[in-house]
Amino acid sequence: MQSAMSAHASGRLDHAQDLCRQILTVNPRHVQAMMLTGVLASKTGQKQLATEWFRRVLSIESKNYVALNWMSMLSRQAGDITQATAFSELAASANPKDADVVNGLGLCYMAQGRFEDAVEWFEQALILQPRNPTYHANLGVALGMAGKTSDAIKRLRDALRIAPDPGALRSLVDLFLSLGDIDAAIDACRAVVAGAPREPAPKLLLASTLIDAGLAAEARAILDQFHDSPEAHEMLGRIFQNACKFEEAIAEYEEAVSLDQRRGLSYYGLVTSAGSSDDILSLTDRIEFALEGAAPNVLPTAHLRFALGAAMDRLSRAEEAKRQFDEANHICRTLLFGGRPFDGPGLTQRIDETIELFSAEFLKQNADPEATGELPLFVAGVVRSGASLLQDLLAGHEEIGAAGSQMFWRLREPDIVDAAGKALNAEALAIAKRQYDDRLRAIAPVERYAVDTSPTHVMQLGLLHLAFPRARIIHLVRDAAATIQSIYSTPVRNPPDFACDEANIAFAHEQFQRLMNHWRAVLPESAMLEVRIEDLVANPEPTLRRVLAFLGLEWDEACLHAAPARAPRTADFWHFRRRDYLGA
Repeated sequence: MQSAMSAHASGRLDHAQDLCRQILTVNPRHVQAMMLTGVLASKTGQKQLATEWFRRVLSIESKNYVALNWMSMLSRQAGDITQATAFSELAASANPKDADVVNGLGLCYMAQGRFEDAVEWFEQALILQPRNPTYHANLGVALGMAGKTSDAIKRLRDALRIAPDPGALRSLVDLFLSLGDIDAAIDACRAVVAGAPREPAPKLLLASTLIDAGLAAEARAILDQFHDSPEAHEMLGRIFQNACKFEEAIAEYEEAVSLDQRRGLSYYGLVTSAGSSDDILSLTDRIEFALEGAAPNVLPTAHLRFALGAAMDRLSRAEEAKRQFDEANHICRTLLFGGRPFDGPGLTQRIDETIELFSAEFLKQNADPEATGELPLFVAGVVRSGASLLQDLLAGHEEIGAAGSQMFWRLREPDIVDAAGKALNAEALAIAKRQYDDRLRAIAPVERYAVDTSPTHVMQLGLLHLAFPRARIIHLVRDAAATIQSIYSTPVRNPPDFACDEANIAFAHEQFQRLMNHWRAVLPESAMLEVRIEDLVANPEPTLRRVLAFLGLEWDEACLHAAPARAPRTADFWHFRRRDYLGA
């Protein structure tokens, strides 16, 4: 038995399994050999066999906390959180001083949406092992899910100070991205990369975050170091696809799936880059094959289903596409939000408070008649309404710069707006205005306008108008059903809390439109122009001429053919965008 354990510890799994088999031939009820056989089966992907061995252990020792903990882990991996929790509770009752068991129960409670309970058990695990970075990271995630953001950030930073744990860094980055603070996410990645320059995971996460920030050149410099990484090739595919260089994108995605046949986001990229029905049919067969034997309730499987749904959609097989999107969103909803329901009443209340505070009278009373500055060009619209497309086209004009999606005002709003007290902090507003203006001017040093496409603008137009009363606002409108479908059928790294459920998406869309109706009523008519994305895609030149006239700019042919923010426009560009926004 000691030899088997040594073989396992040194990675000689086949030898360890052979020794366990010899032991069990002599003594079929040897618990230690049964336990190690179950562990070996789990580590070699034989989950069902592992479950059978641990059940045999429990038939002999019903309170064997190690076997109970393994059963909990296997149940959790299979998506049966109720059963996993039951096993973890038995394990913790049998041995409440085992840190792994205590941490496992915290993970089960977090998966059930019982975040306060999860926090309690992760804290107990840290009492038992104060320097375990994984426990710090798990506590940080649970605190974030419980809405205790500052405590969550502290715990995740604690985890990274102990060790460059990839899970802790990803959780910290995801938390910053959910807050809209992409600069903090990038800084966190850079700090870990500097402290552990030989670790690949932090570098790859930094590259992914740089792509989200629009810094593709810096991301490529990192990704080119990883020739054998499917994740790196997938990200290169994203860069090329964003630039509408579809042949290069397809080559990178194909390389990714050759290294990992279940790379769902790469298949999604292949489907959305493919040009012919024959290509889509071939991809459909490959994705269905990849789904055979895939773990049912993990994100890679969700991404495969998103890809298959997109393929079916392009083949006009609507019912099958819907089924795949439903299954993909069910997995994402369970894994990303646990048992936490969408707070529809909270969204309604926030919009009610915004409408009540930013009345026409309030805007008039708080207006600054001496305010100057028209650099910001705010694009407001629900997610997936076409803001990035409009920015790319406008950035072809020599007097317009592209600032991307700046989440600046979402982060500053709590310090400026007191909705309950119906007041603004004028000093905080003045400071934020200067900081934001400096940020945009660094991006667009000589341009007249800098386009900011943050999806949170819909919530903040009253505040933005008070900060920059001379700034122009473009309200992007897209067909409601198409917008809801686009949100539901698109895999997103950090989806809003209303995503992954069609009814919730429709409800949130309705609330945002209610708020936009208010802004149209109280903001000056000269401040805002409404543009339909379908018009922009179907008839780009007259639509862009109308936008430029609203901005007081002359027509520039470059808006149709080139955009410094991305890449030269080709015939593929309009084919891709029409399909994306019009289904053509």
